[in-house]
Amino acid sequence: MDDGLPDPDDVRTDEDIIIETLIIENERRLYEDVDFLPIRQSLYLIESIPPAYDQNVCDYISWCRPHEISGSCCYFGPDFVVPEVGQGSLPDDAFIGALMAITSYPHYDLLQNIIASRPGDFAKYGVYTCRFYVEGQWVDVLTDTKLPCVRDQRSGLFSAVYSKSRLSTSELWIPLIQKAYSKALGSYEAVCKLKIHDCLMHLTGGSVQQMYLHDEATGEQKVDGAWKLFKNYLHNHTLITAQPSQFALEGQNKGEEDDNPGDLERDDSGNIVDEEEFDEKKEVQGFLANRLYSVIACQDIGGFELVLMHNPWSENCWGGEWSDGSSDWGTYPEILSHIREDKSIQWSLEKPNGYFWMTFKNFQKYFNSIYVCKLFPSKQFNYYCIKGEWKDQSAGGMLQTIKDEKEVKAAAKESREHGIQKATASCIVDGDVMWFNNPQYNMSCNAATTVYLSLMPIGHADNDSAPIVYLNVIKTAKSIIEPHIFDAASFQKVEKEGFVDGIGKARGQEVSIFALHLDPRCCYHIIPNAHKRNVWSSFVLRVFSKEHALLVNALPPLHSKSVSGEWRRAGDLDTTGGPPMVAHDAATGAAGAAAAAAAAAGGAVVQHSGHKKVNSKWCQNPQYHVDIANPYGKEEVHLKITIKRSDKAIAHAQASKAVSQPMGAEKADAMIGFVICKATVMDEKSAVAARRGKPRENALGEVGRLFCFLCVCVCVCCVVI
Repeated sequence: MDDGLPDPDDVRTDEDIIIETLIIENERRLYEDVDFLPIRQSLYLIESIPPAYDQNVCDYISWCRPHEISGSCCYFGPDFVVPEVGQGSLPDDAFIGALMAITSYPHYDLLQNIIASRPGDFAKYGVYTCRFYVEGQWVDVLTDTKLPCVRDQRSGLFSAVYSKSRLSTSELWIPLIQKAYSKALGSYEAVCKLKIHDCLMHLTGGSVQQMYLHDEATGEQKVDGAWKLFKNYLHNHTLITAQPSQFALEGQNKGEEDDNPGDLERDDSGNIVDEEEFDEKKEVQGFLANRLYSVIACQDIGGFELVLMHNPWSENCWGGEWSDGSSDWGTYPEILSHIREDKSIQWSLEKPNGYFWMTFKNFQKYFNSIYVCKLFPSKQFNYYCIKGEWKDQSAGGMLQTIKDEKEVKAAAKESREHGIQKATASCIVDGDVMWFNNPQYNMSCNAATTVYLSLMPIGHADNDSAPIVYLNVIKTAKSIIEPHIFDAASFQKVEKEGFVDGIGKARGQEVSIFALHLDPRCCYHIIPNAHKRNVWSSFVLRVFSKEHALLVNALPPLHSKSVSGEWRRAGDLDTTGGPPMVAHDAATGAAGAAAAAAAAAGGAVVQHSGHKKVNSKWCQNPQYHVDIANPYGKEEVHLKITIKRSDKAIAHAQASKAVSQPMGAEKADAMIGFVICKATVMDEKSAVAARRGKPRENALGEVGRLFCFLCVCVCVCCVVI
């Protein structure tokens, strides 16, 4: 696969420099990697405490060069067609499963992106290089060829103690790639702690999604149209792997019988007449738990939905319908002829090479957890990579609302339309004062195109310290100039087209949106966020465009000021002004309101005339000025002004008991709001400023020619104290 990587033959690499040095020295020695020494520290996270899987072999491990393992060592053997792996003591199922999956990918060679050395140099000079995709870029990992091995007591020969090829002892591509990967992680033990989606991304540079075909507990189907979805993926640069269903494995371990055992022919004693027929219907399988099996092709042939899979772990794992030994091939010879005519299919009935067929119905029965790895060949995709971070103010966390989301969106839409008609601001009650501070990006295109988005946290030593991340895309019309999105309720949030979610989200896990179709008439706002506020982390946002180039811009961070205040009544100080308009009956004062509240608490019905009048005390509320430093600027200035209650409110029932207590002794449950008024323009040339003899300063001590806005906070108390 052409992935935009430099050809190692055209670029002088670190490996070339090492080889040149060895040649100049003219010494018969092999390269030794001082950064990954052949010691226990390279094997285990804690060198003095070998893990349980190596308790029996840790004292017998020797580090051997390839020629000590085999006299004819090579990356790949002459008979290499498809991978077959023999695992050692290391529980590296995720990494080896991902490695086997990319090796069996049928459309192009994915291994050439990983192995970055010339074929014979590793044996001749003892050095080689592998590439892995880390934090948005391909990284070269260079090391020597000393491999951890054990000696066979009978033959006296050395072999790799961990995963290796089952085809030939001289074929060393598996242990060599595994050593380079272990060096990148710090030790061999670290390899077995990685998740499958991490390994797939490191080995391919693709974007990985996980889905579950059905619920493990109930068997309820979770994915509609899975057959069509699989066919679409396999025809669009996508690698699919599957893990056996735990429910199916438990069933076969208990000796799962045929769904309709009464249909089998039995003699008078109740014994099965045709044992061979019974064994075939019983479908006892050899699928291994926690192993990955690759989905190679999906074929509609003769009315059958058939899936071609590859098994790198063991032979004859499937013995049911359309297995290698099934009678279905003889019953439907036209299907066998059709498959033989397709040269892209490497399977043959005489020599399966680890491939096997099964119906999609059986596939859904025995497999559940599916990993979909979308690949992006550079000749067919434009690639955008942006590194960002959540830090300080920009660590805004998730969007939170205090009302029902549908109610918030409906009210926001109505308020926004009113604001546009009246050329004024819109007011939204959504309870969120932080989310809009997250990093934001604008994306647009000149023609309809399809994009894939990927977001992953970076810079964490382990997934336990990484955040759970979310990716939001909001669509607006290009005619509406919105440099920043201040609240998701005001705009149309893009549905995750083609996105299939797994069961829950994991820390450090990539999130992605597949096949998002962009409208050139719209602008798209990408807003990544972590699962909590004030969670600091770096991240990589990747955008892949299939047909046309995009315009992707990172928006500058927002400027923010926070001022605290309070509504309080103590002595002569009274800032509890209330709302601008009050009911006519409430205008009689605190005594009348207290009497009304007491009457209501006693069960009496309090009637109001329904008329409202101006509240003369409204001006006593706390007031703040928002000043724009450049009143003559041509660009529009967009502001979001929020008010959030910060005291610890008490229940209304408790507040009602505090009516007779001293003023300010209790805090009543309340609703809050604010009013914004445009004030008179004041600058240095005004009469007021001239009398002061100095430039006007705002509340924060900033000097300039200013527009002044009066922001008045309002408190509507449920109980008047």
